[in-house]
Amino acid sequence: MKYPQTVKALVGRICQSYPATQNQLEESSVDDFRKGIFKPHFLPAYLLWMLQELETFEDREKAARWLGWVMGKLDSIPVLNVVTLQENRDLIRADKES
Repeated sequence: MKYPQTVKALVGRICQSYPATQNQLEESSVDDFRKGIFKPHFLPAYLLWMLQELETFEDREKAARWLGWVMGKLDSIPVLNVVTLQENRDLIRADKES
């Protein structure tokens, strides 16, 4: 598992901030997600899917890029504002230390 603490924390934050996300994820088309296609209000579900997917990657660098993209969406004020940049840094630091 890549970045286990970070992924777990981010999934929890997304689900807490957007309670309908799990249902949206189940309703969504994974094929569309793979193509990067989603309705704007489905962004939290798309991010959950990305977090699940990155855990399956063999390539740690690819997982890191995906995680960085997710974190960028989660800490931008005009987007979701779920975590701060400092919280993201702390999460990654904890994974690196373990």
